[in-house]
Amino acid sequence: MGSRGLRRCAAYGQERRCRAWNHPAEVAGTASVEIRDEAGKPVPGFALAECDAIGGNCVAKVVTWRGRSDVSALAGKVVRLHLRMRATKLFGFQFR
Repeated sequence: MGSRGLRRCAAYGQERRCRAWNHPAEVAGTASVEIRDEAGKPVPGFALAECDAIGGNCVAKVVTWRGRSDVSALAGKVVRLHLRMRATKLFGFQFR
């Protein structure tokens, strides 16, 4: 299993969901997403442990944390994304 931190990005405007794009996985492959603040600390409610694992092949999968997908509280804030992936690839990521 590997994990990867992405450079800073901003959650803009009316964006309300995070989407993982074209996430082809092997049978047991999974991915999880953590949203961190500008200092690199997990944003409460968006930690890896709270992320509902993304499994299987999917396109534009909405990421959820304990069933919640609304990230509008982060609009306009600088955030960092931390991804944990096992036996999978991620081709894109979008706030929408």
